Amino acid sequence: MNARNQFNFPDEEDQYWNENGSTNSSFFDDRRPNELLAKHELTRMAMDNLFEDVRTPCEPSTSKQPPPPLQSMQTTPTWKNNVVFTAGATKSATTTPLKMEAPRLPPKAPFPDIGLKPAASVVSIAPSECSVSSFPSDAQQQEIDYNRLKNEHRKLQRHFEMIRAERYKAPDVRETTRRLFMNEPVALDLYKSKAEKLALLDAAIEMIDGNVILAVVFFIQRTVSESIFREILLQKPKAAEQYIQYLKDAKNVDELMTTMCALGRTTEAAMVEFNVAMEAKTVTQKVILLKKALGSTFLDPNLQMEREQVRRYLDLVERQTQIEVTDSQDKSKLFTDYPKNASLIGQPAIHTLYYSCLYHHDDPTTAQASPQAIKDLCHLNDKQLTWMSIQTLVKQNRWLDIEKALCPRSLIPNLGKTGGYLKANVVPMVHLLRLLHLDKAQPPKDLVCRLLRTLPNMNDKLRFAEKYMATEVVIECTQQQKDRTRLEAYLKKLTPHSSDHYKTLAALNNSNAKWK
Repeated sequence: MNARNQFNFPDEEDQYWNENGSTNSSFFDDRRPNELLAKHELTRMAMDNLFEDVRTPCEPSTSKQPPPPLQSMQTTPTWKNNVVFTAGATKSATTTPLKMEAPRLPPKAPFPDIGLKPAASVVSIAPSECSVSSFPSDAQQQEIDYNRLKNEHRKLQRHFEMIRAERYKAPDVRETTRRLFMNEPVALDLYKSKAEKLALLDAAIEMIDGNVILAVVFFIQRTVSESIFREILLQKPKAAEQYIQYLKDAKNVDELMTTMCALGRTTEAAMVEFNVAMEAKTVTQKVILLKKALGSTFLDPNLQMEREQVRRYLDLVERQTQIEVTDSQDKSKLFTDYPKNASLIGQPAIHTLYYSCLYHHDDPTTAQASPQAIKDLCHLNDKQLTWMSIQTLVKQNRWLDIEKALCPRSLIPNLGKTGGYLKANVVPMVHLLRLLHLDKAQPPKDLVCRLLRTLPNMNDKLRFAEKYMATEVVIECTQQQKDRTRLEAYLKKLTPHSSDHYKTLAALNNSNAKWK
C-alpha cells in the first residue's frame, strides 16, 4: 500500500491512475492471461444475451443456452432501443467483467407481417456512450496505458536526474572538515576544481587538527599533478610542515628530500640525507650514500663548509677501513697485550688518533696508520696529537718516550743548557700531572719534579708537590718561603726511614737554613 500511495498524481492527465474504478483491481495487480481470457468470454456472452431479444426472425440465434445469471448493478436502468444498460457500463472493460442484464419485457407477441426487412436494415442501434463500440479494445487500452507509463517514466527520470545532480554536488567545506574531524565517512572526490580543493585545505587548516590536514593533503596529492601539489605546499606552509613531519615519522626519505628541495629547504634535506647515510648497516653502503649526498644536496653553495666536513669524514671512513683490514691480520705482541674491544670503522677522528698512537706510534710518518698521517688527514692540531700520545705512552709505561714527546715543545727543562726552564704552553701542567698518575701509574720522581719546576707560581708548585709527593720540590719551596712548620707537617706524612724521610729530616737539621 505504501507504493500505491506514492503514485497519487495531481496533474489532470494523470488522474487516470488515481481512479479506483468499479472494482478492486489496481495497477500493481498481477494480470494473468487465463483471467483475462475468462473475463473476455464473460463479456462476449453478456453482450450476446443483451441483444438476443432484438434479433429479427431471419437472424439465427448464436446462443443456444441462456448465459449464466449476472449480478445486476444497483442503478436506475436507461431504456434505449429496448435495451437496458446499467450505470457505470462505460467503465474500463479491461479491469472488471462487464455486468449487464436484459430487462424483463412483456410476453412476446408475433411481429406483424408488414414486410420487414432483415434486422440489419430495420434494427439500427446508433452508437452511444453505452454502445459496444464505445468500449476501448485491448490494443487501445494497452496503448493508452503505455503512453501514460511513458509520461510517468519521463517525469520520474527528470526527478531522478535532479536528485542525482544534488547527490554528487560537493557539500560545504566546513561540513566536510567537521565530518573528517569526527571520523565520519565523507566523499572528497566531489571537489573537482583546484579552487575547491584549496578552499577545502584552508578549512582543514582552520580546524588545527593534523589528521584532518593530512587527509586533505593526501587527497590533493592523489588528484593533482606533482608540480601543482608542490605549488600548493608552497602556498600553504602549515600544511607543508604537517606533511613533512608525517614523512619523517614514516621514514619516507625519498619523498621527504624531494619535498624539502622543492620547498627550498635544501639544508634540512642535506642533513636528512647525511643522517640516512650514517644509519647504514654496512660500511660499503655508508660510503655509497655519503658519496651520493656529496653529489646532490651538498652541492648547494650555502653548504660549502658542511660539504668539506662530509668529505673529510668520508676520507676518514675509507682510511679506517684500510687500517682495520691490515690490523686484523697483524699478530704482534702489542695487539696481544692490549686487545681491541671494538672496531675502528665509524669511530670519531680523535678516537682514530688514539688508536694510531697506541698501535702505530713507532710507524714512519709516511705510513697511512701513523699518528702524523691521521693528524693531517683529520686536520687536527699539535695539542691533540701530544695529548693522545701521552695517554697511550703512560698506558704502556714508556716514560722516556713521554720526555721525547714533550721536549720539542719545551715542557721539560733542557739539561744541556745552563739557563732556566722553557714554558709549558702545549698541555696545561695540571692536566699533564693528572694524566701521568692516571690508573695508579707511578711515573719517575725526577720527571715529576722537572715538570713541577716549570710552574711559575710558588704556591701552586708547593701544592702539587705535596700532592704527588715530590719531596725535592717541597723542600725547595719551604726553604724559599722559610716555612719550617709546613716542612715538619710534610715530614709526618712520609714513611719513616725512607729516602724522602731522610731528605726532609736533613733539610730541617741544616744549620745554614734560615727559618721564620
